Amino acid sequence: MELAPASGAPSRKRARRVVTVVDMASLQRDVAQLSAWRNQLPQMQAKISSLEEEPLAARSSVNGLHALQVAVQQDEFVLGKALQVSLRSRLVEKKRACPPVRRSVAHNTQTTRVVEVEAVLRAVVQFVAMTEVVCTGYHKRGLGVRTIALPDRVSLYRDLGLTPSVIHAVQSRVFQRRNGFKTARIL
Repeated sequence: MELAPASGAPSRKRARRVVTVVDMASLQRDVAQLSAWRNQLPQMQAKISSLEEEPLAARSSVNGLHALQVAVQQDEFVLGKALQVSLRSRLVEKKRACPPVRRSVAHNTQTTRVVEVEAVLRAVVQFVAMTEVVCTGYHKRGLGVRTIALPDRVSLYRDLGLTPSVIHAVQSRVFQRRNGFKTARIL
């Protein structure tokens, strides 16, 4: 039985390896190559991730295009519904504004609410077909103008697709002026 020396190191001595000039040159070349690869690693990772994302993006764009084609096939009044939403938002916007001050006693209150929206003819045609309202046309300054007249409030609510909460918000409103007078607006 052998006892370990007091220093705690093993009793056997290790053989030292002799490093030659050729070994050092080879090691330096390997270090230089590893350093170059380490510098190129982020670029390579970015290229790999972009290559991995390309098929996913292509697949999702094809699926998205297919979904749009299906939606357009199912909904024939896409432009008409967009015009309906635009008309509805313009009406709500106009109803939130305080009416102008009457300048004379003989001033006749406006009984017709006018909402103007610029739209393509196809949207107007789709809106008319969708809601079955009457549309009249005329030319104004070289532009074709289409007028849609709604006979009563019920048809206005129905044709513009107003929800009960929106109807409640726009049906009547009281405004208070700076001088303390109150003005009521009823749709």
